[in-house]
Amino acid sequence: NSDNNYIGDFQGIIDNLPYLKSLGIGGLWLMPIMVSESDHGYDTDDYYNVNPDYGTMDDFKELVNTAEAMGIDIIIDLVINHMGARNDIFQDVLRKGTLSDYYDWFTWITEDDPRYGNSGEWGQQIWYNPASRTWLTDYAFTPHSSLNDKYYCGTFSDWMPDLNITNPDVVDYINEVGKWWLTETGIAGFRMDAVSHLYGQSEFLGINDRRQANIAFLTAFHDELESVDPDVFVVVEAWESYQSYTQFVASDVSSFNFQAGYWIRDAVNGSLDNFGTTINYVYTEYKKYDPNYIDTPFLTNHDQTRIAKELSDPLKTRLAGEILLTLPGSPFLYYGEEIGMLGERTNMPWGDYYDGLSVNFVDKDIDTVTEQLADPDSQLNSYIDIANARNSSLALSYGDYLPYTNSSLDGYYRIFENGVDKELVIVLINNSTITTNPIPEEFTSYEILYSSYDNNYGGISPKGMIVLRLPFTLKDTLIN
Repeated sequence: NSDNNYIGDFQGIIDNLPYLKSLGIGGLWLMPIMVSESDHGYDTDDYYNVNPDYGTMDDFKELVNTAEAMGIDIIIDLVINHMGARNDIFQDVLRKGTLSDYYDWFTWITEDDPRYGNSGEWGQQIWYNPASRTWLTDYAFTPHSSLNDKYYCGTFSDWMPDLNITNPDVVDYINEVGKWWLTETGIAGFRMDAVSHLYGQSEFLGINDRRQANIAFLTAFHDELESVDPDVFVVVEAWESYQSYTQFVASDVSSFNFQAGYWIRDAVNGSLDNFGTTINYVYTEYKKYDPNYIDTPFLTNHDQTRIAKELSDPLKTRLAGEILLTLPGSPFLYYGEEIGMLGERTNMPWGDYYDGLSVNFVDKDIDTVTEQLADPDSQLNSYIDIANARNSSLALSYGDYLPYTNSSLDGYYRIFENGVDKELVIVLINNSTITTNPIPEEFTSYEILYSSYDNNYGGISPKGMIVLRLPFTLKDTLIN
């Protein structure tokens, strides 16, 4: 919001990079920034331009370069399951019908096709006839008569026509778009939306295993991206069971760990014992498909209720963040999570730190960034402290994971060993609401890397965490 029009923009993010750096983050995921007519942006009308509401392409490149100089990588949403109906490519088909060079870029059927009338994965309509949908053309013209008996696939809606990824020309186009953004703007990679639906239910004939088809497509796409950027980072959204979404790491991409958020919430609510052991089930699944996977855990995202609203207890909300930031991989924070924000897809309560934005009613009682930065006991400062502990610890940043079992505490070891660099850390969690639990007697020698509370009185306070660095020489004794 650099121009006070109440719309966040690239220059506004540049203004706030110092805040993001103080949070200890190393990357920033921007939701759709390409040209789109919707408020959410997940219907791309031009894959090679940015939405003018957010600034110019030069503004975006300035953001990427400024962030990179501060050690912050940027990834952007790339939506390839479908495009926007107002995209020139689909508009060309609507104008010229079957004569368009792009006709086969989409999936078309007639009423005698066995797919006609079939629904999508959650029972939704997916086949649409363009003849009566003149709003698709902005009422500028009537869709071509050759389309009168044709139906196109739109898994998510009729204004988001699915791309026909069985067409090599479409695959080439997607590959070129991905490589263009990497080479021309310097971004570090992509978050990819809805990868479970690239081969959508009822969309293509002869696809017996849609998930494996999706994984094969992503594998080839990732290989293409690596040809121009060997370090490219891609994280995919496959909102399925963990037994399913873990399979996507076979494509050499990361796959958002939805289950981590669910189980963190359950653990701090007291409805899940042994979180440390339970989350390991997911890691075991990941390893089946890629031993070198990078996990991407998170608490909630833009499609879910805020974690602070779900937990409705500041101590629980803080502990959830502490757990997230001690897990392996590259944890993702949804903006405002660090201050206990309640409203989704709404303005951040900056306070004086970055004024000019009105705060949603639901967040009117949330302490602003300005207020929380000034309060050493605020949730924001706890996030900053645990992030600093993570970033200064090889074990927390890159270490292996091993559950720790104890009758009164939850927790896990993080273990890093690479040549002379060795570090052994244990994360101890007290999910009780009333009992202070002592640090277990087997940890006789340690350094406190992080603690939820300044005064622990020899123990771990209710809804609290302690992170201890242990002598590496004790590894075999403690773990075996």
